[in-house]
Amino acid sequence: MKRSIIRRPALSAPRLIGALGAGLALTMGVWLLLAMGNRWASWLAPAPTSASPATRPDDVVAIIDGEAIPTGEWSRTLAIHRTMSRLAGKAEPDPEEVLQQLIDQHLVLRWARSRELSIRPEEAAERLRAMLSAWNVSEPQLDEALGSAGLSRQDLLQEIQRLMRVERALPELQPSPEEWLAQQRARSRISVYRPMAAVEEAVREKRPAESAPTLQASPITTPSPAGPYPDQQAPDFALPDLEGKTFRLADLRGRPVILHFWATWCPVCRQETPALATVDQRYRALGIVLLGINLREHPENVQGFIRSFGPAFPILLDGDGSVATRYQVTGIPTTIFIDPSGVVRARHVGPIPESQWEEYIRRILPHSGDRIAPPDIGEMAPDFALPRENGEILRLSDYRGRSSVVLVFYRSPG
Repeated sequence: MKRSIIRRPALSAPRLIGALGAGLALTMGVWLLLAMGNRWASWLAPAPTSASPATRPDDVVAIIDGEAIPTGEWSRTLAIHRTMSRLAGKAEPDPEEVLQQLIDQHLVLRWARSRELSIRPEEAAERLRAMLSAWNVSEPQLDEALGSAGLSRQDLLQEIQRLMRVERALPELQPSPEEWLAQQRARSRISVYRPMAAVEEAVREKRPAESAPTLQASPITTPSPAGPYPDQQAPDFALPDLEGKTFRLADLRGRPVILHFWATWCPVCRQETPALATVDQRYRALGIVLLGINLREHPENVQGFIRSFGPAFPILLDGDGSVATRYQVTGIPTTIFIDPSGVVRARHVGPIPESQWEEYIRRILPHSGDRIAPPDIGEMAPDFALPRENGEILRLSDYRGRSSVVLVFYRSPG
């Protein structure tokens, strides 16, 4: 089922709670509120007291103020979301969407623990029966769907019980659930330890089922209104670098651009810095511009990090988090790939595996063949054909066998 990206105005909490209370859809109601709150609220990062671990545990998908979201919890929640979405006839959520919801759930449940809000197992079972009745789904059908996903009825009931605790807490969040969540995210440090690659699923779904995935540049098409998701026009912005020079995204039109949202306190971001420097060096010759966007940190802190790690690509300061808000960044690192026409072609949350960089870069190059990276020393130079001033075609292959060939690239004045 095709992924549906939430791009609607935020609904009121009572309306969402009412939909869930009536058993209309498990994946609507509270879950929709939490997902939409993440899409529109700001992600700001002042300096909370707790520290994140310095290493990336394999069993952790994200960390919120030192509190881990285990990979198993995320995987199980993702499987439950997708299974119940299929039963309800709704679009299946992607990994990033589910992670956003889990982050908001953890923030709400952290508050709820201090209020001792609880839901009895019988209440969760009754809510499940109401949903199955509304969807016209039998219990054997439910158990079959859960079993196919490696889930049990108990897994589902525990998830419903947890969401009902969130539902019960929402009316007490002041001044409103949406504003409360925005405030909590503004006070929290949220690091994503696993790549979500939410866009990859949407790309695969657009291909014919019998076709193997291929790596090719995205065609430049008429974009939808501005937004931070694929096939949307990337929102414009202006940010200063550490020297006070202002960078405007609009000024880079005509060149592929990579936006990398990060912070010095984020362990994954620190670990990924050398890889980003390598990407910048490797693909700069293709005209790609890599911009590191630091979130809400004091310039002195950022400058100290740069002195220690020394990335050569520009580092911009999003001091108030306004650009992160515009790009709906929840956890970091988050990387946005923009083609020369200013259209977002890929969005990646979490660290990017080395094997995926070339695939993402292909999507933002206007024309790319089988190879997009410049040749390394010791590799065979790619052949080419170019006209001389008199119109005669010169091919590099015509010079094979000579002792040496030197290519000098230059631009004439004016």
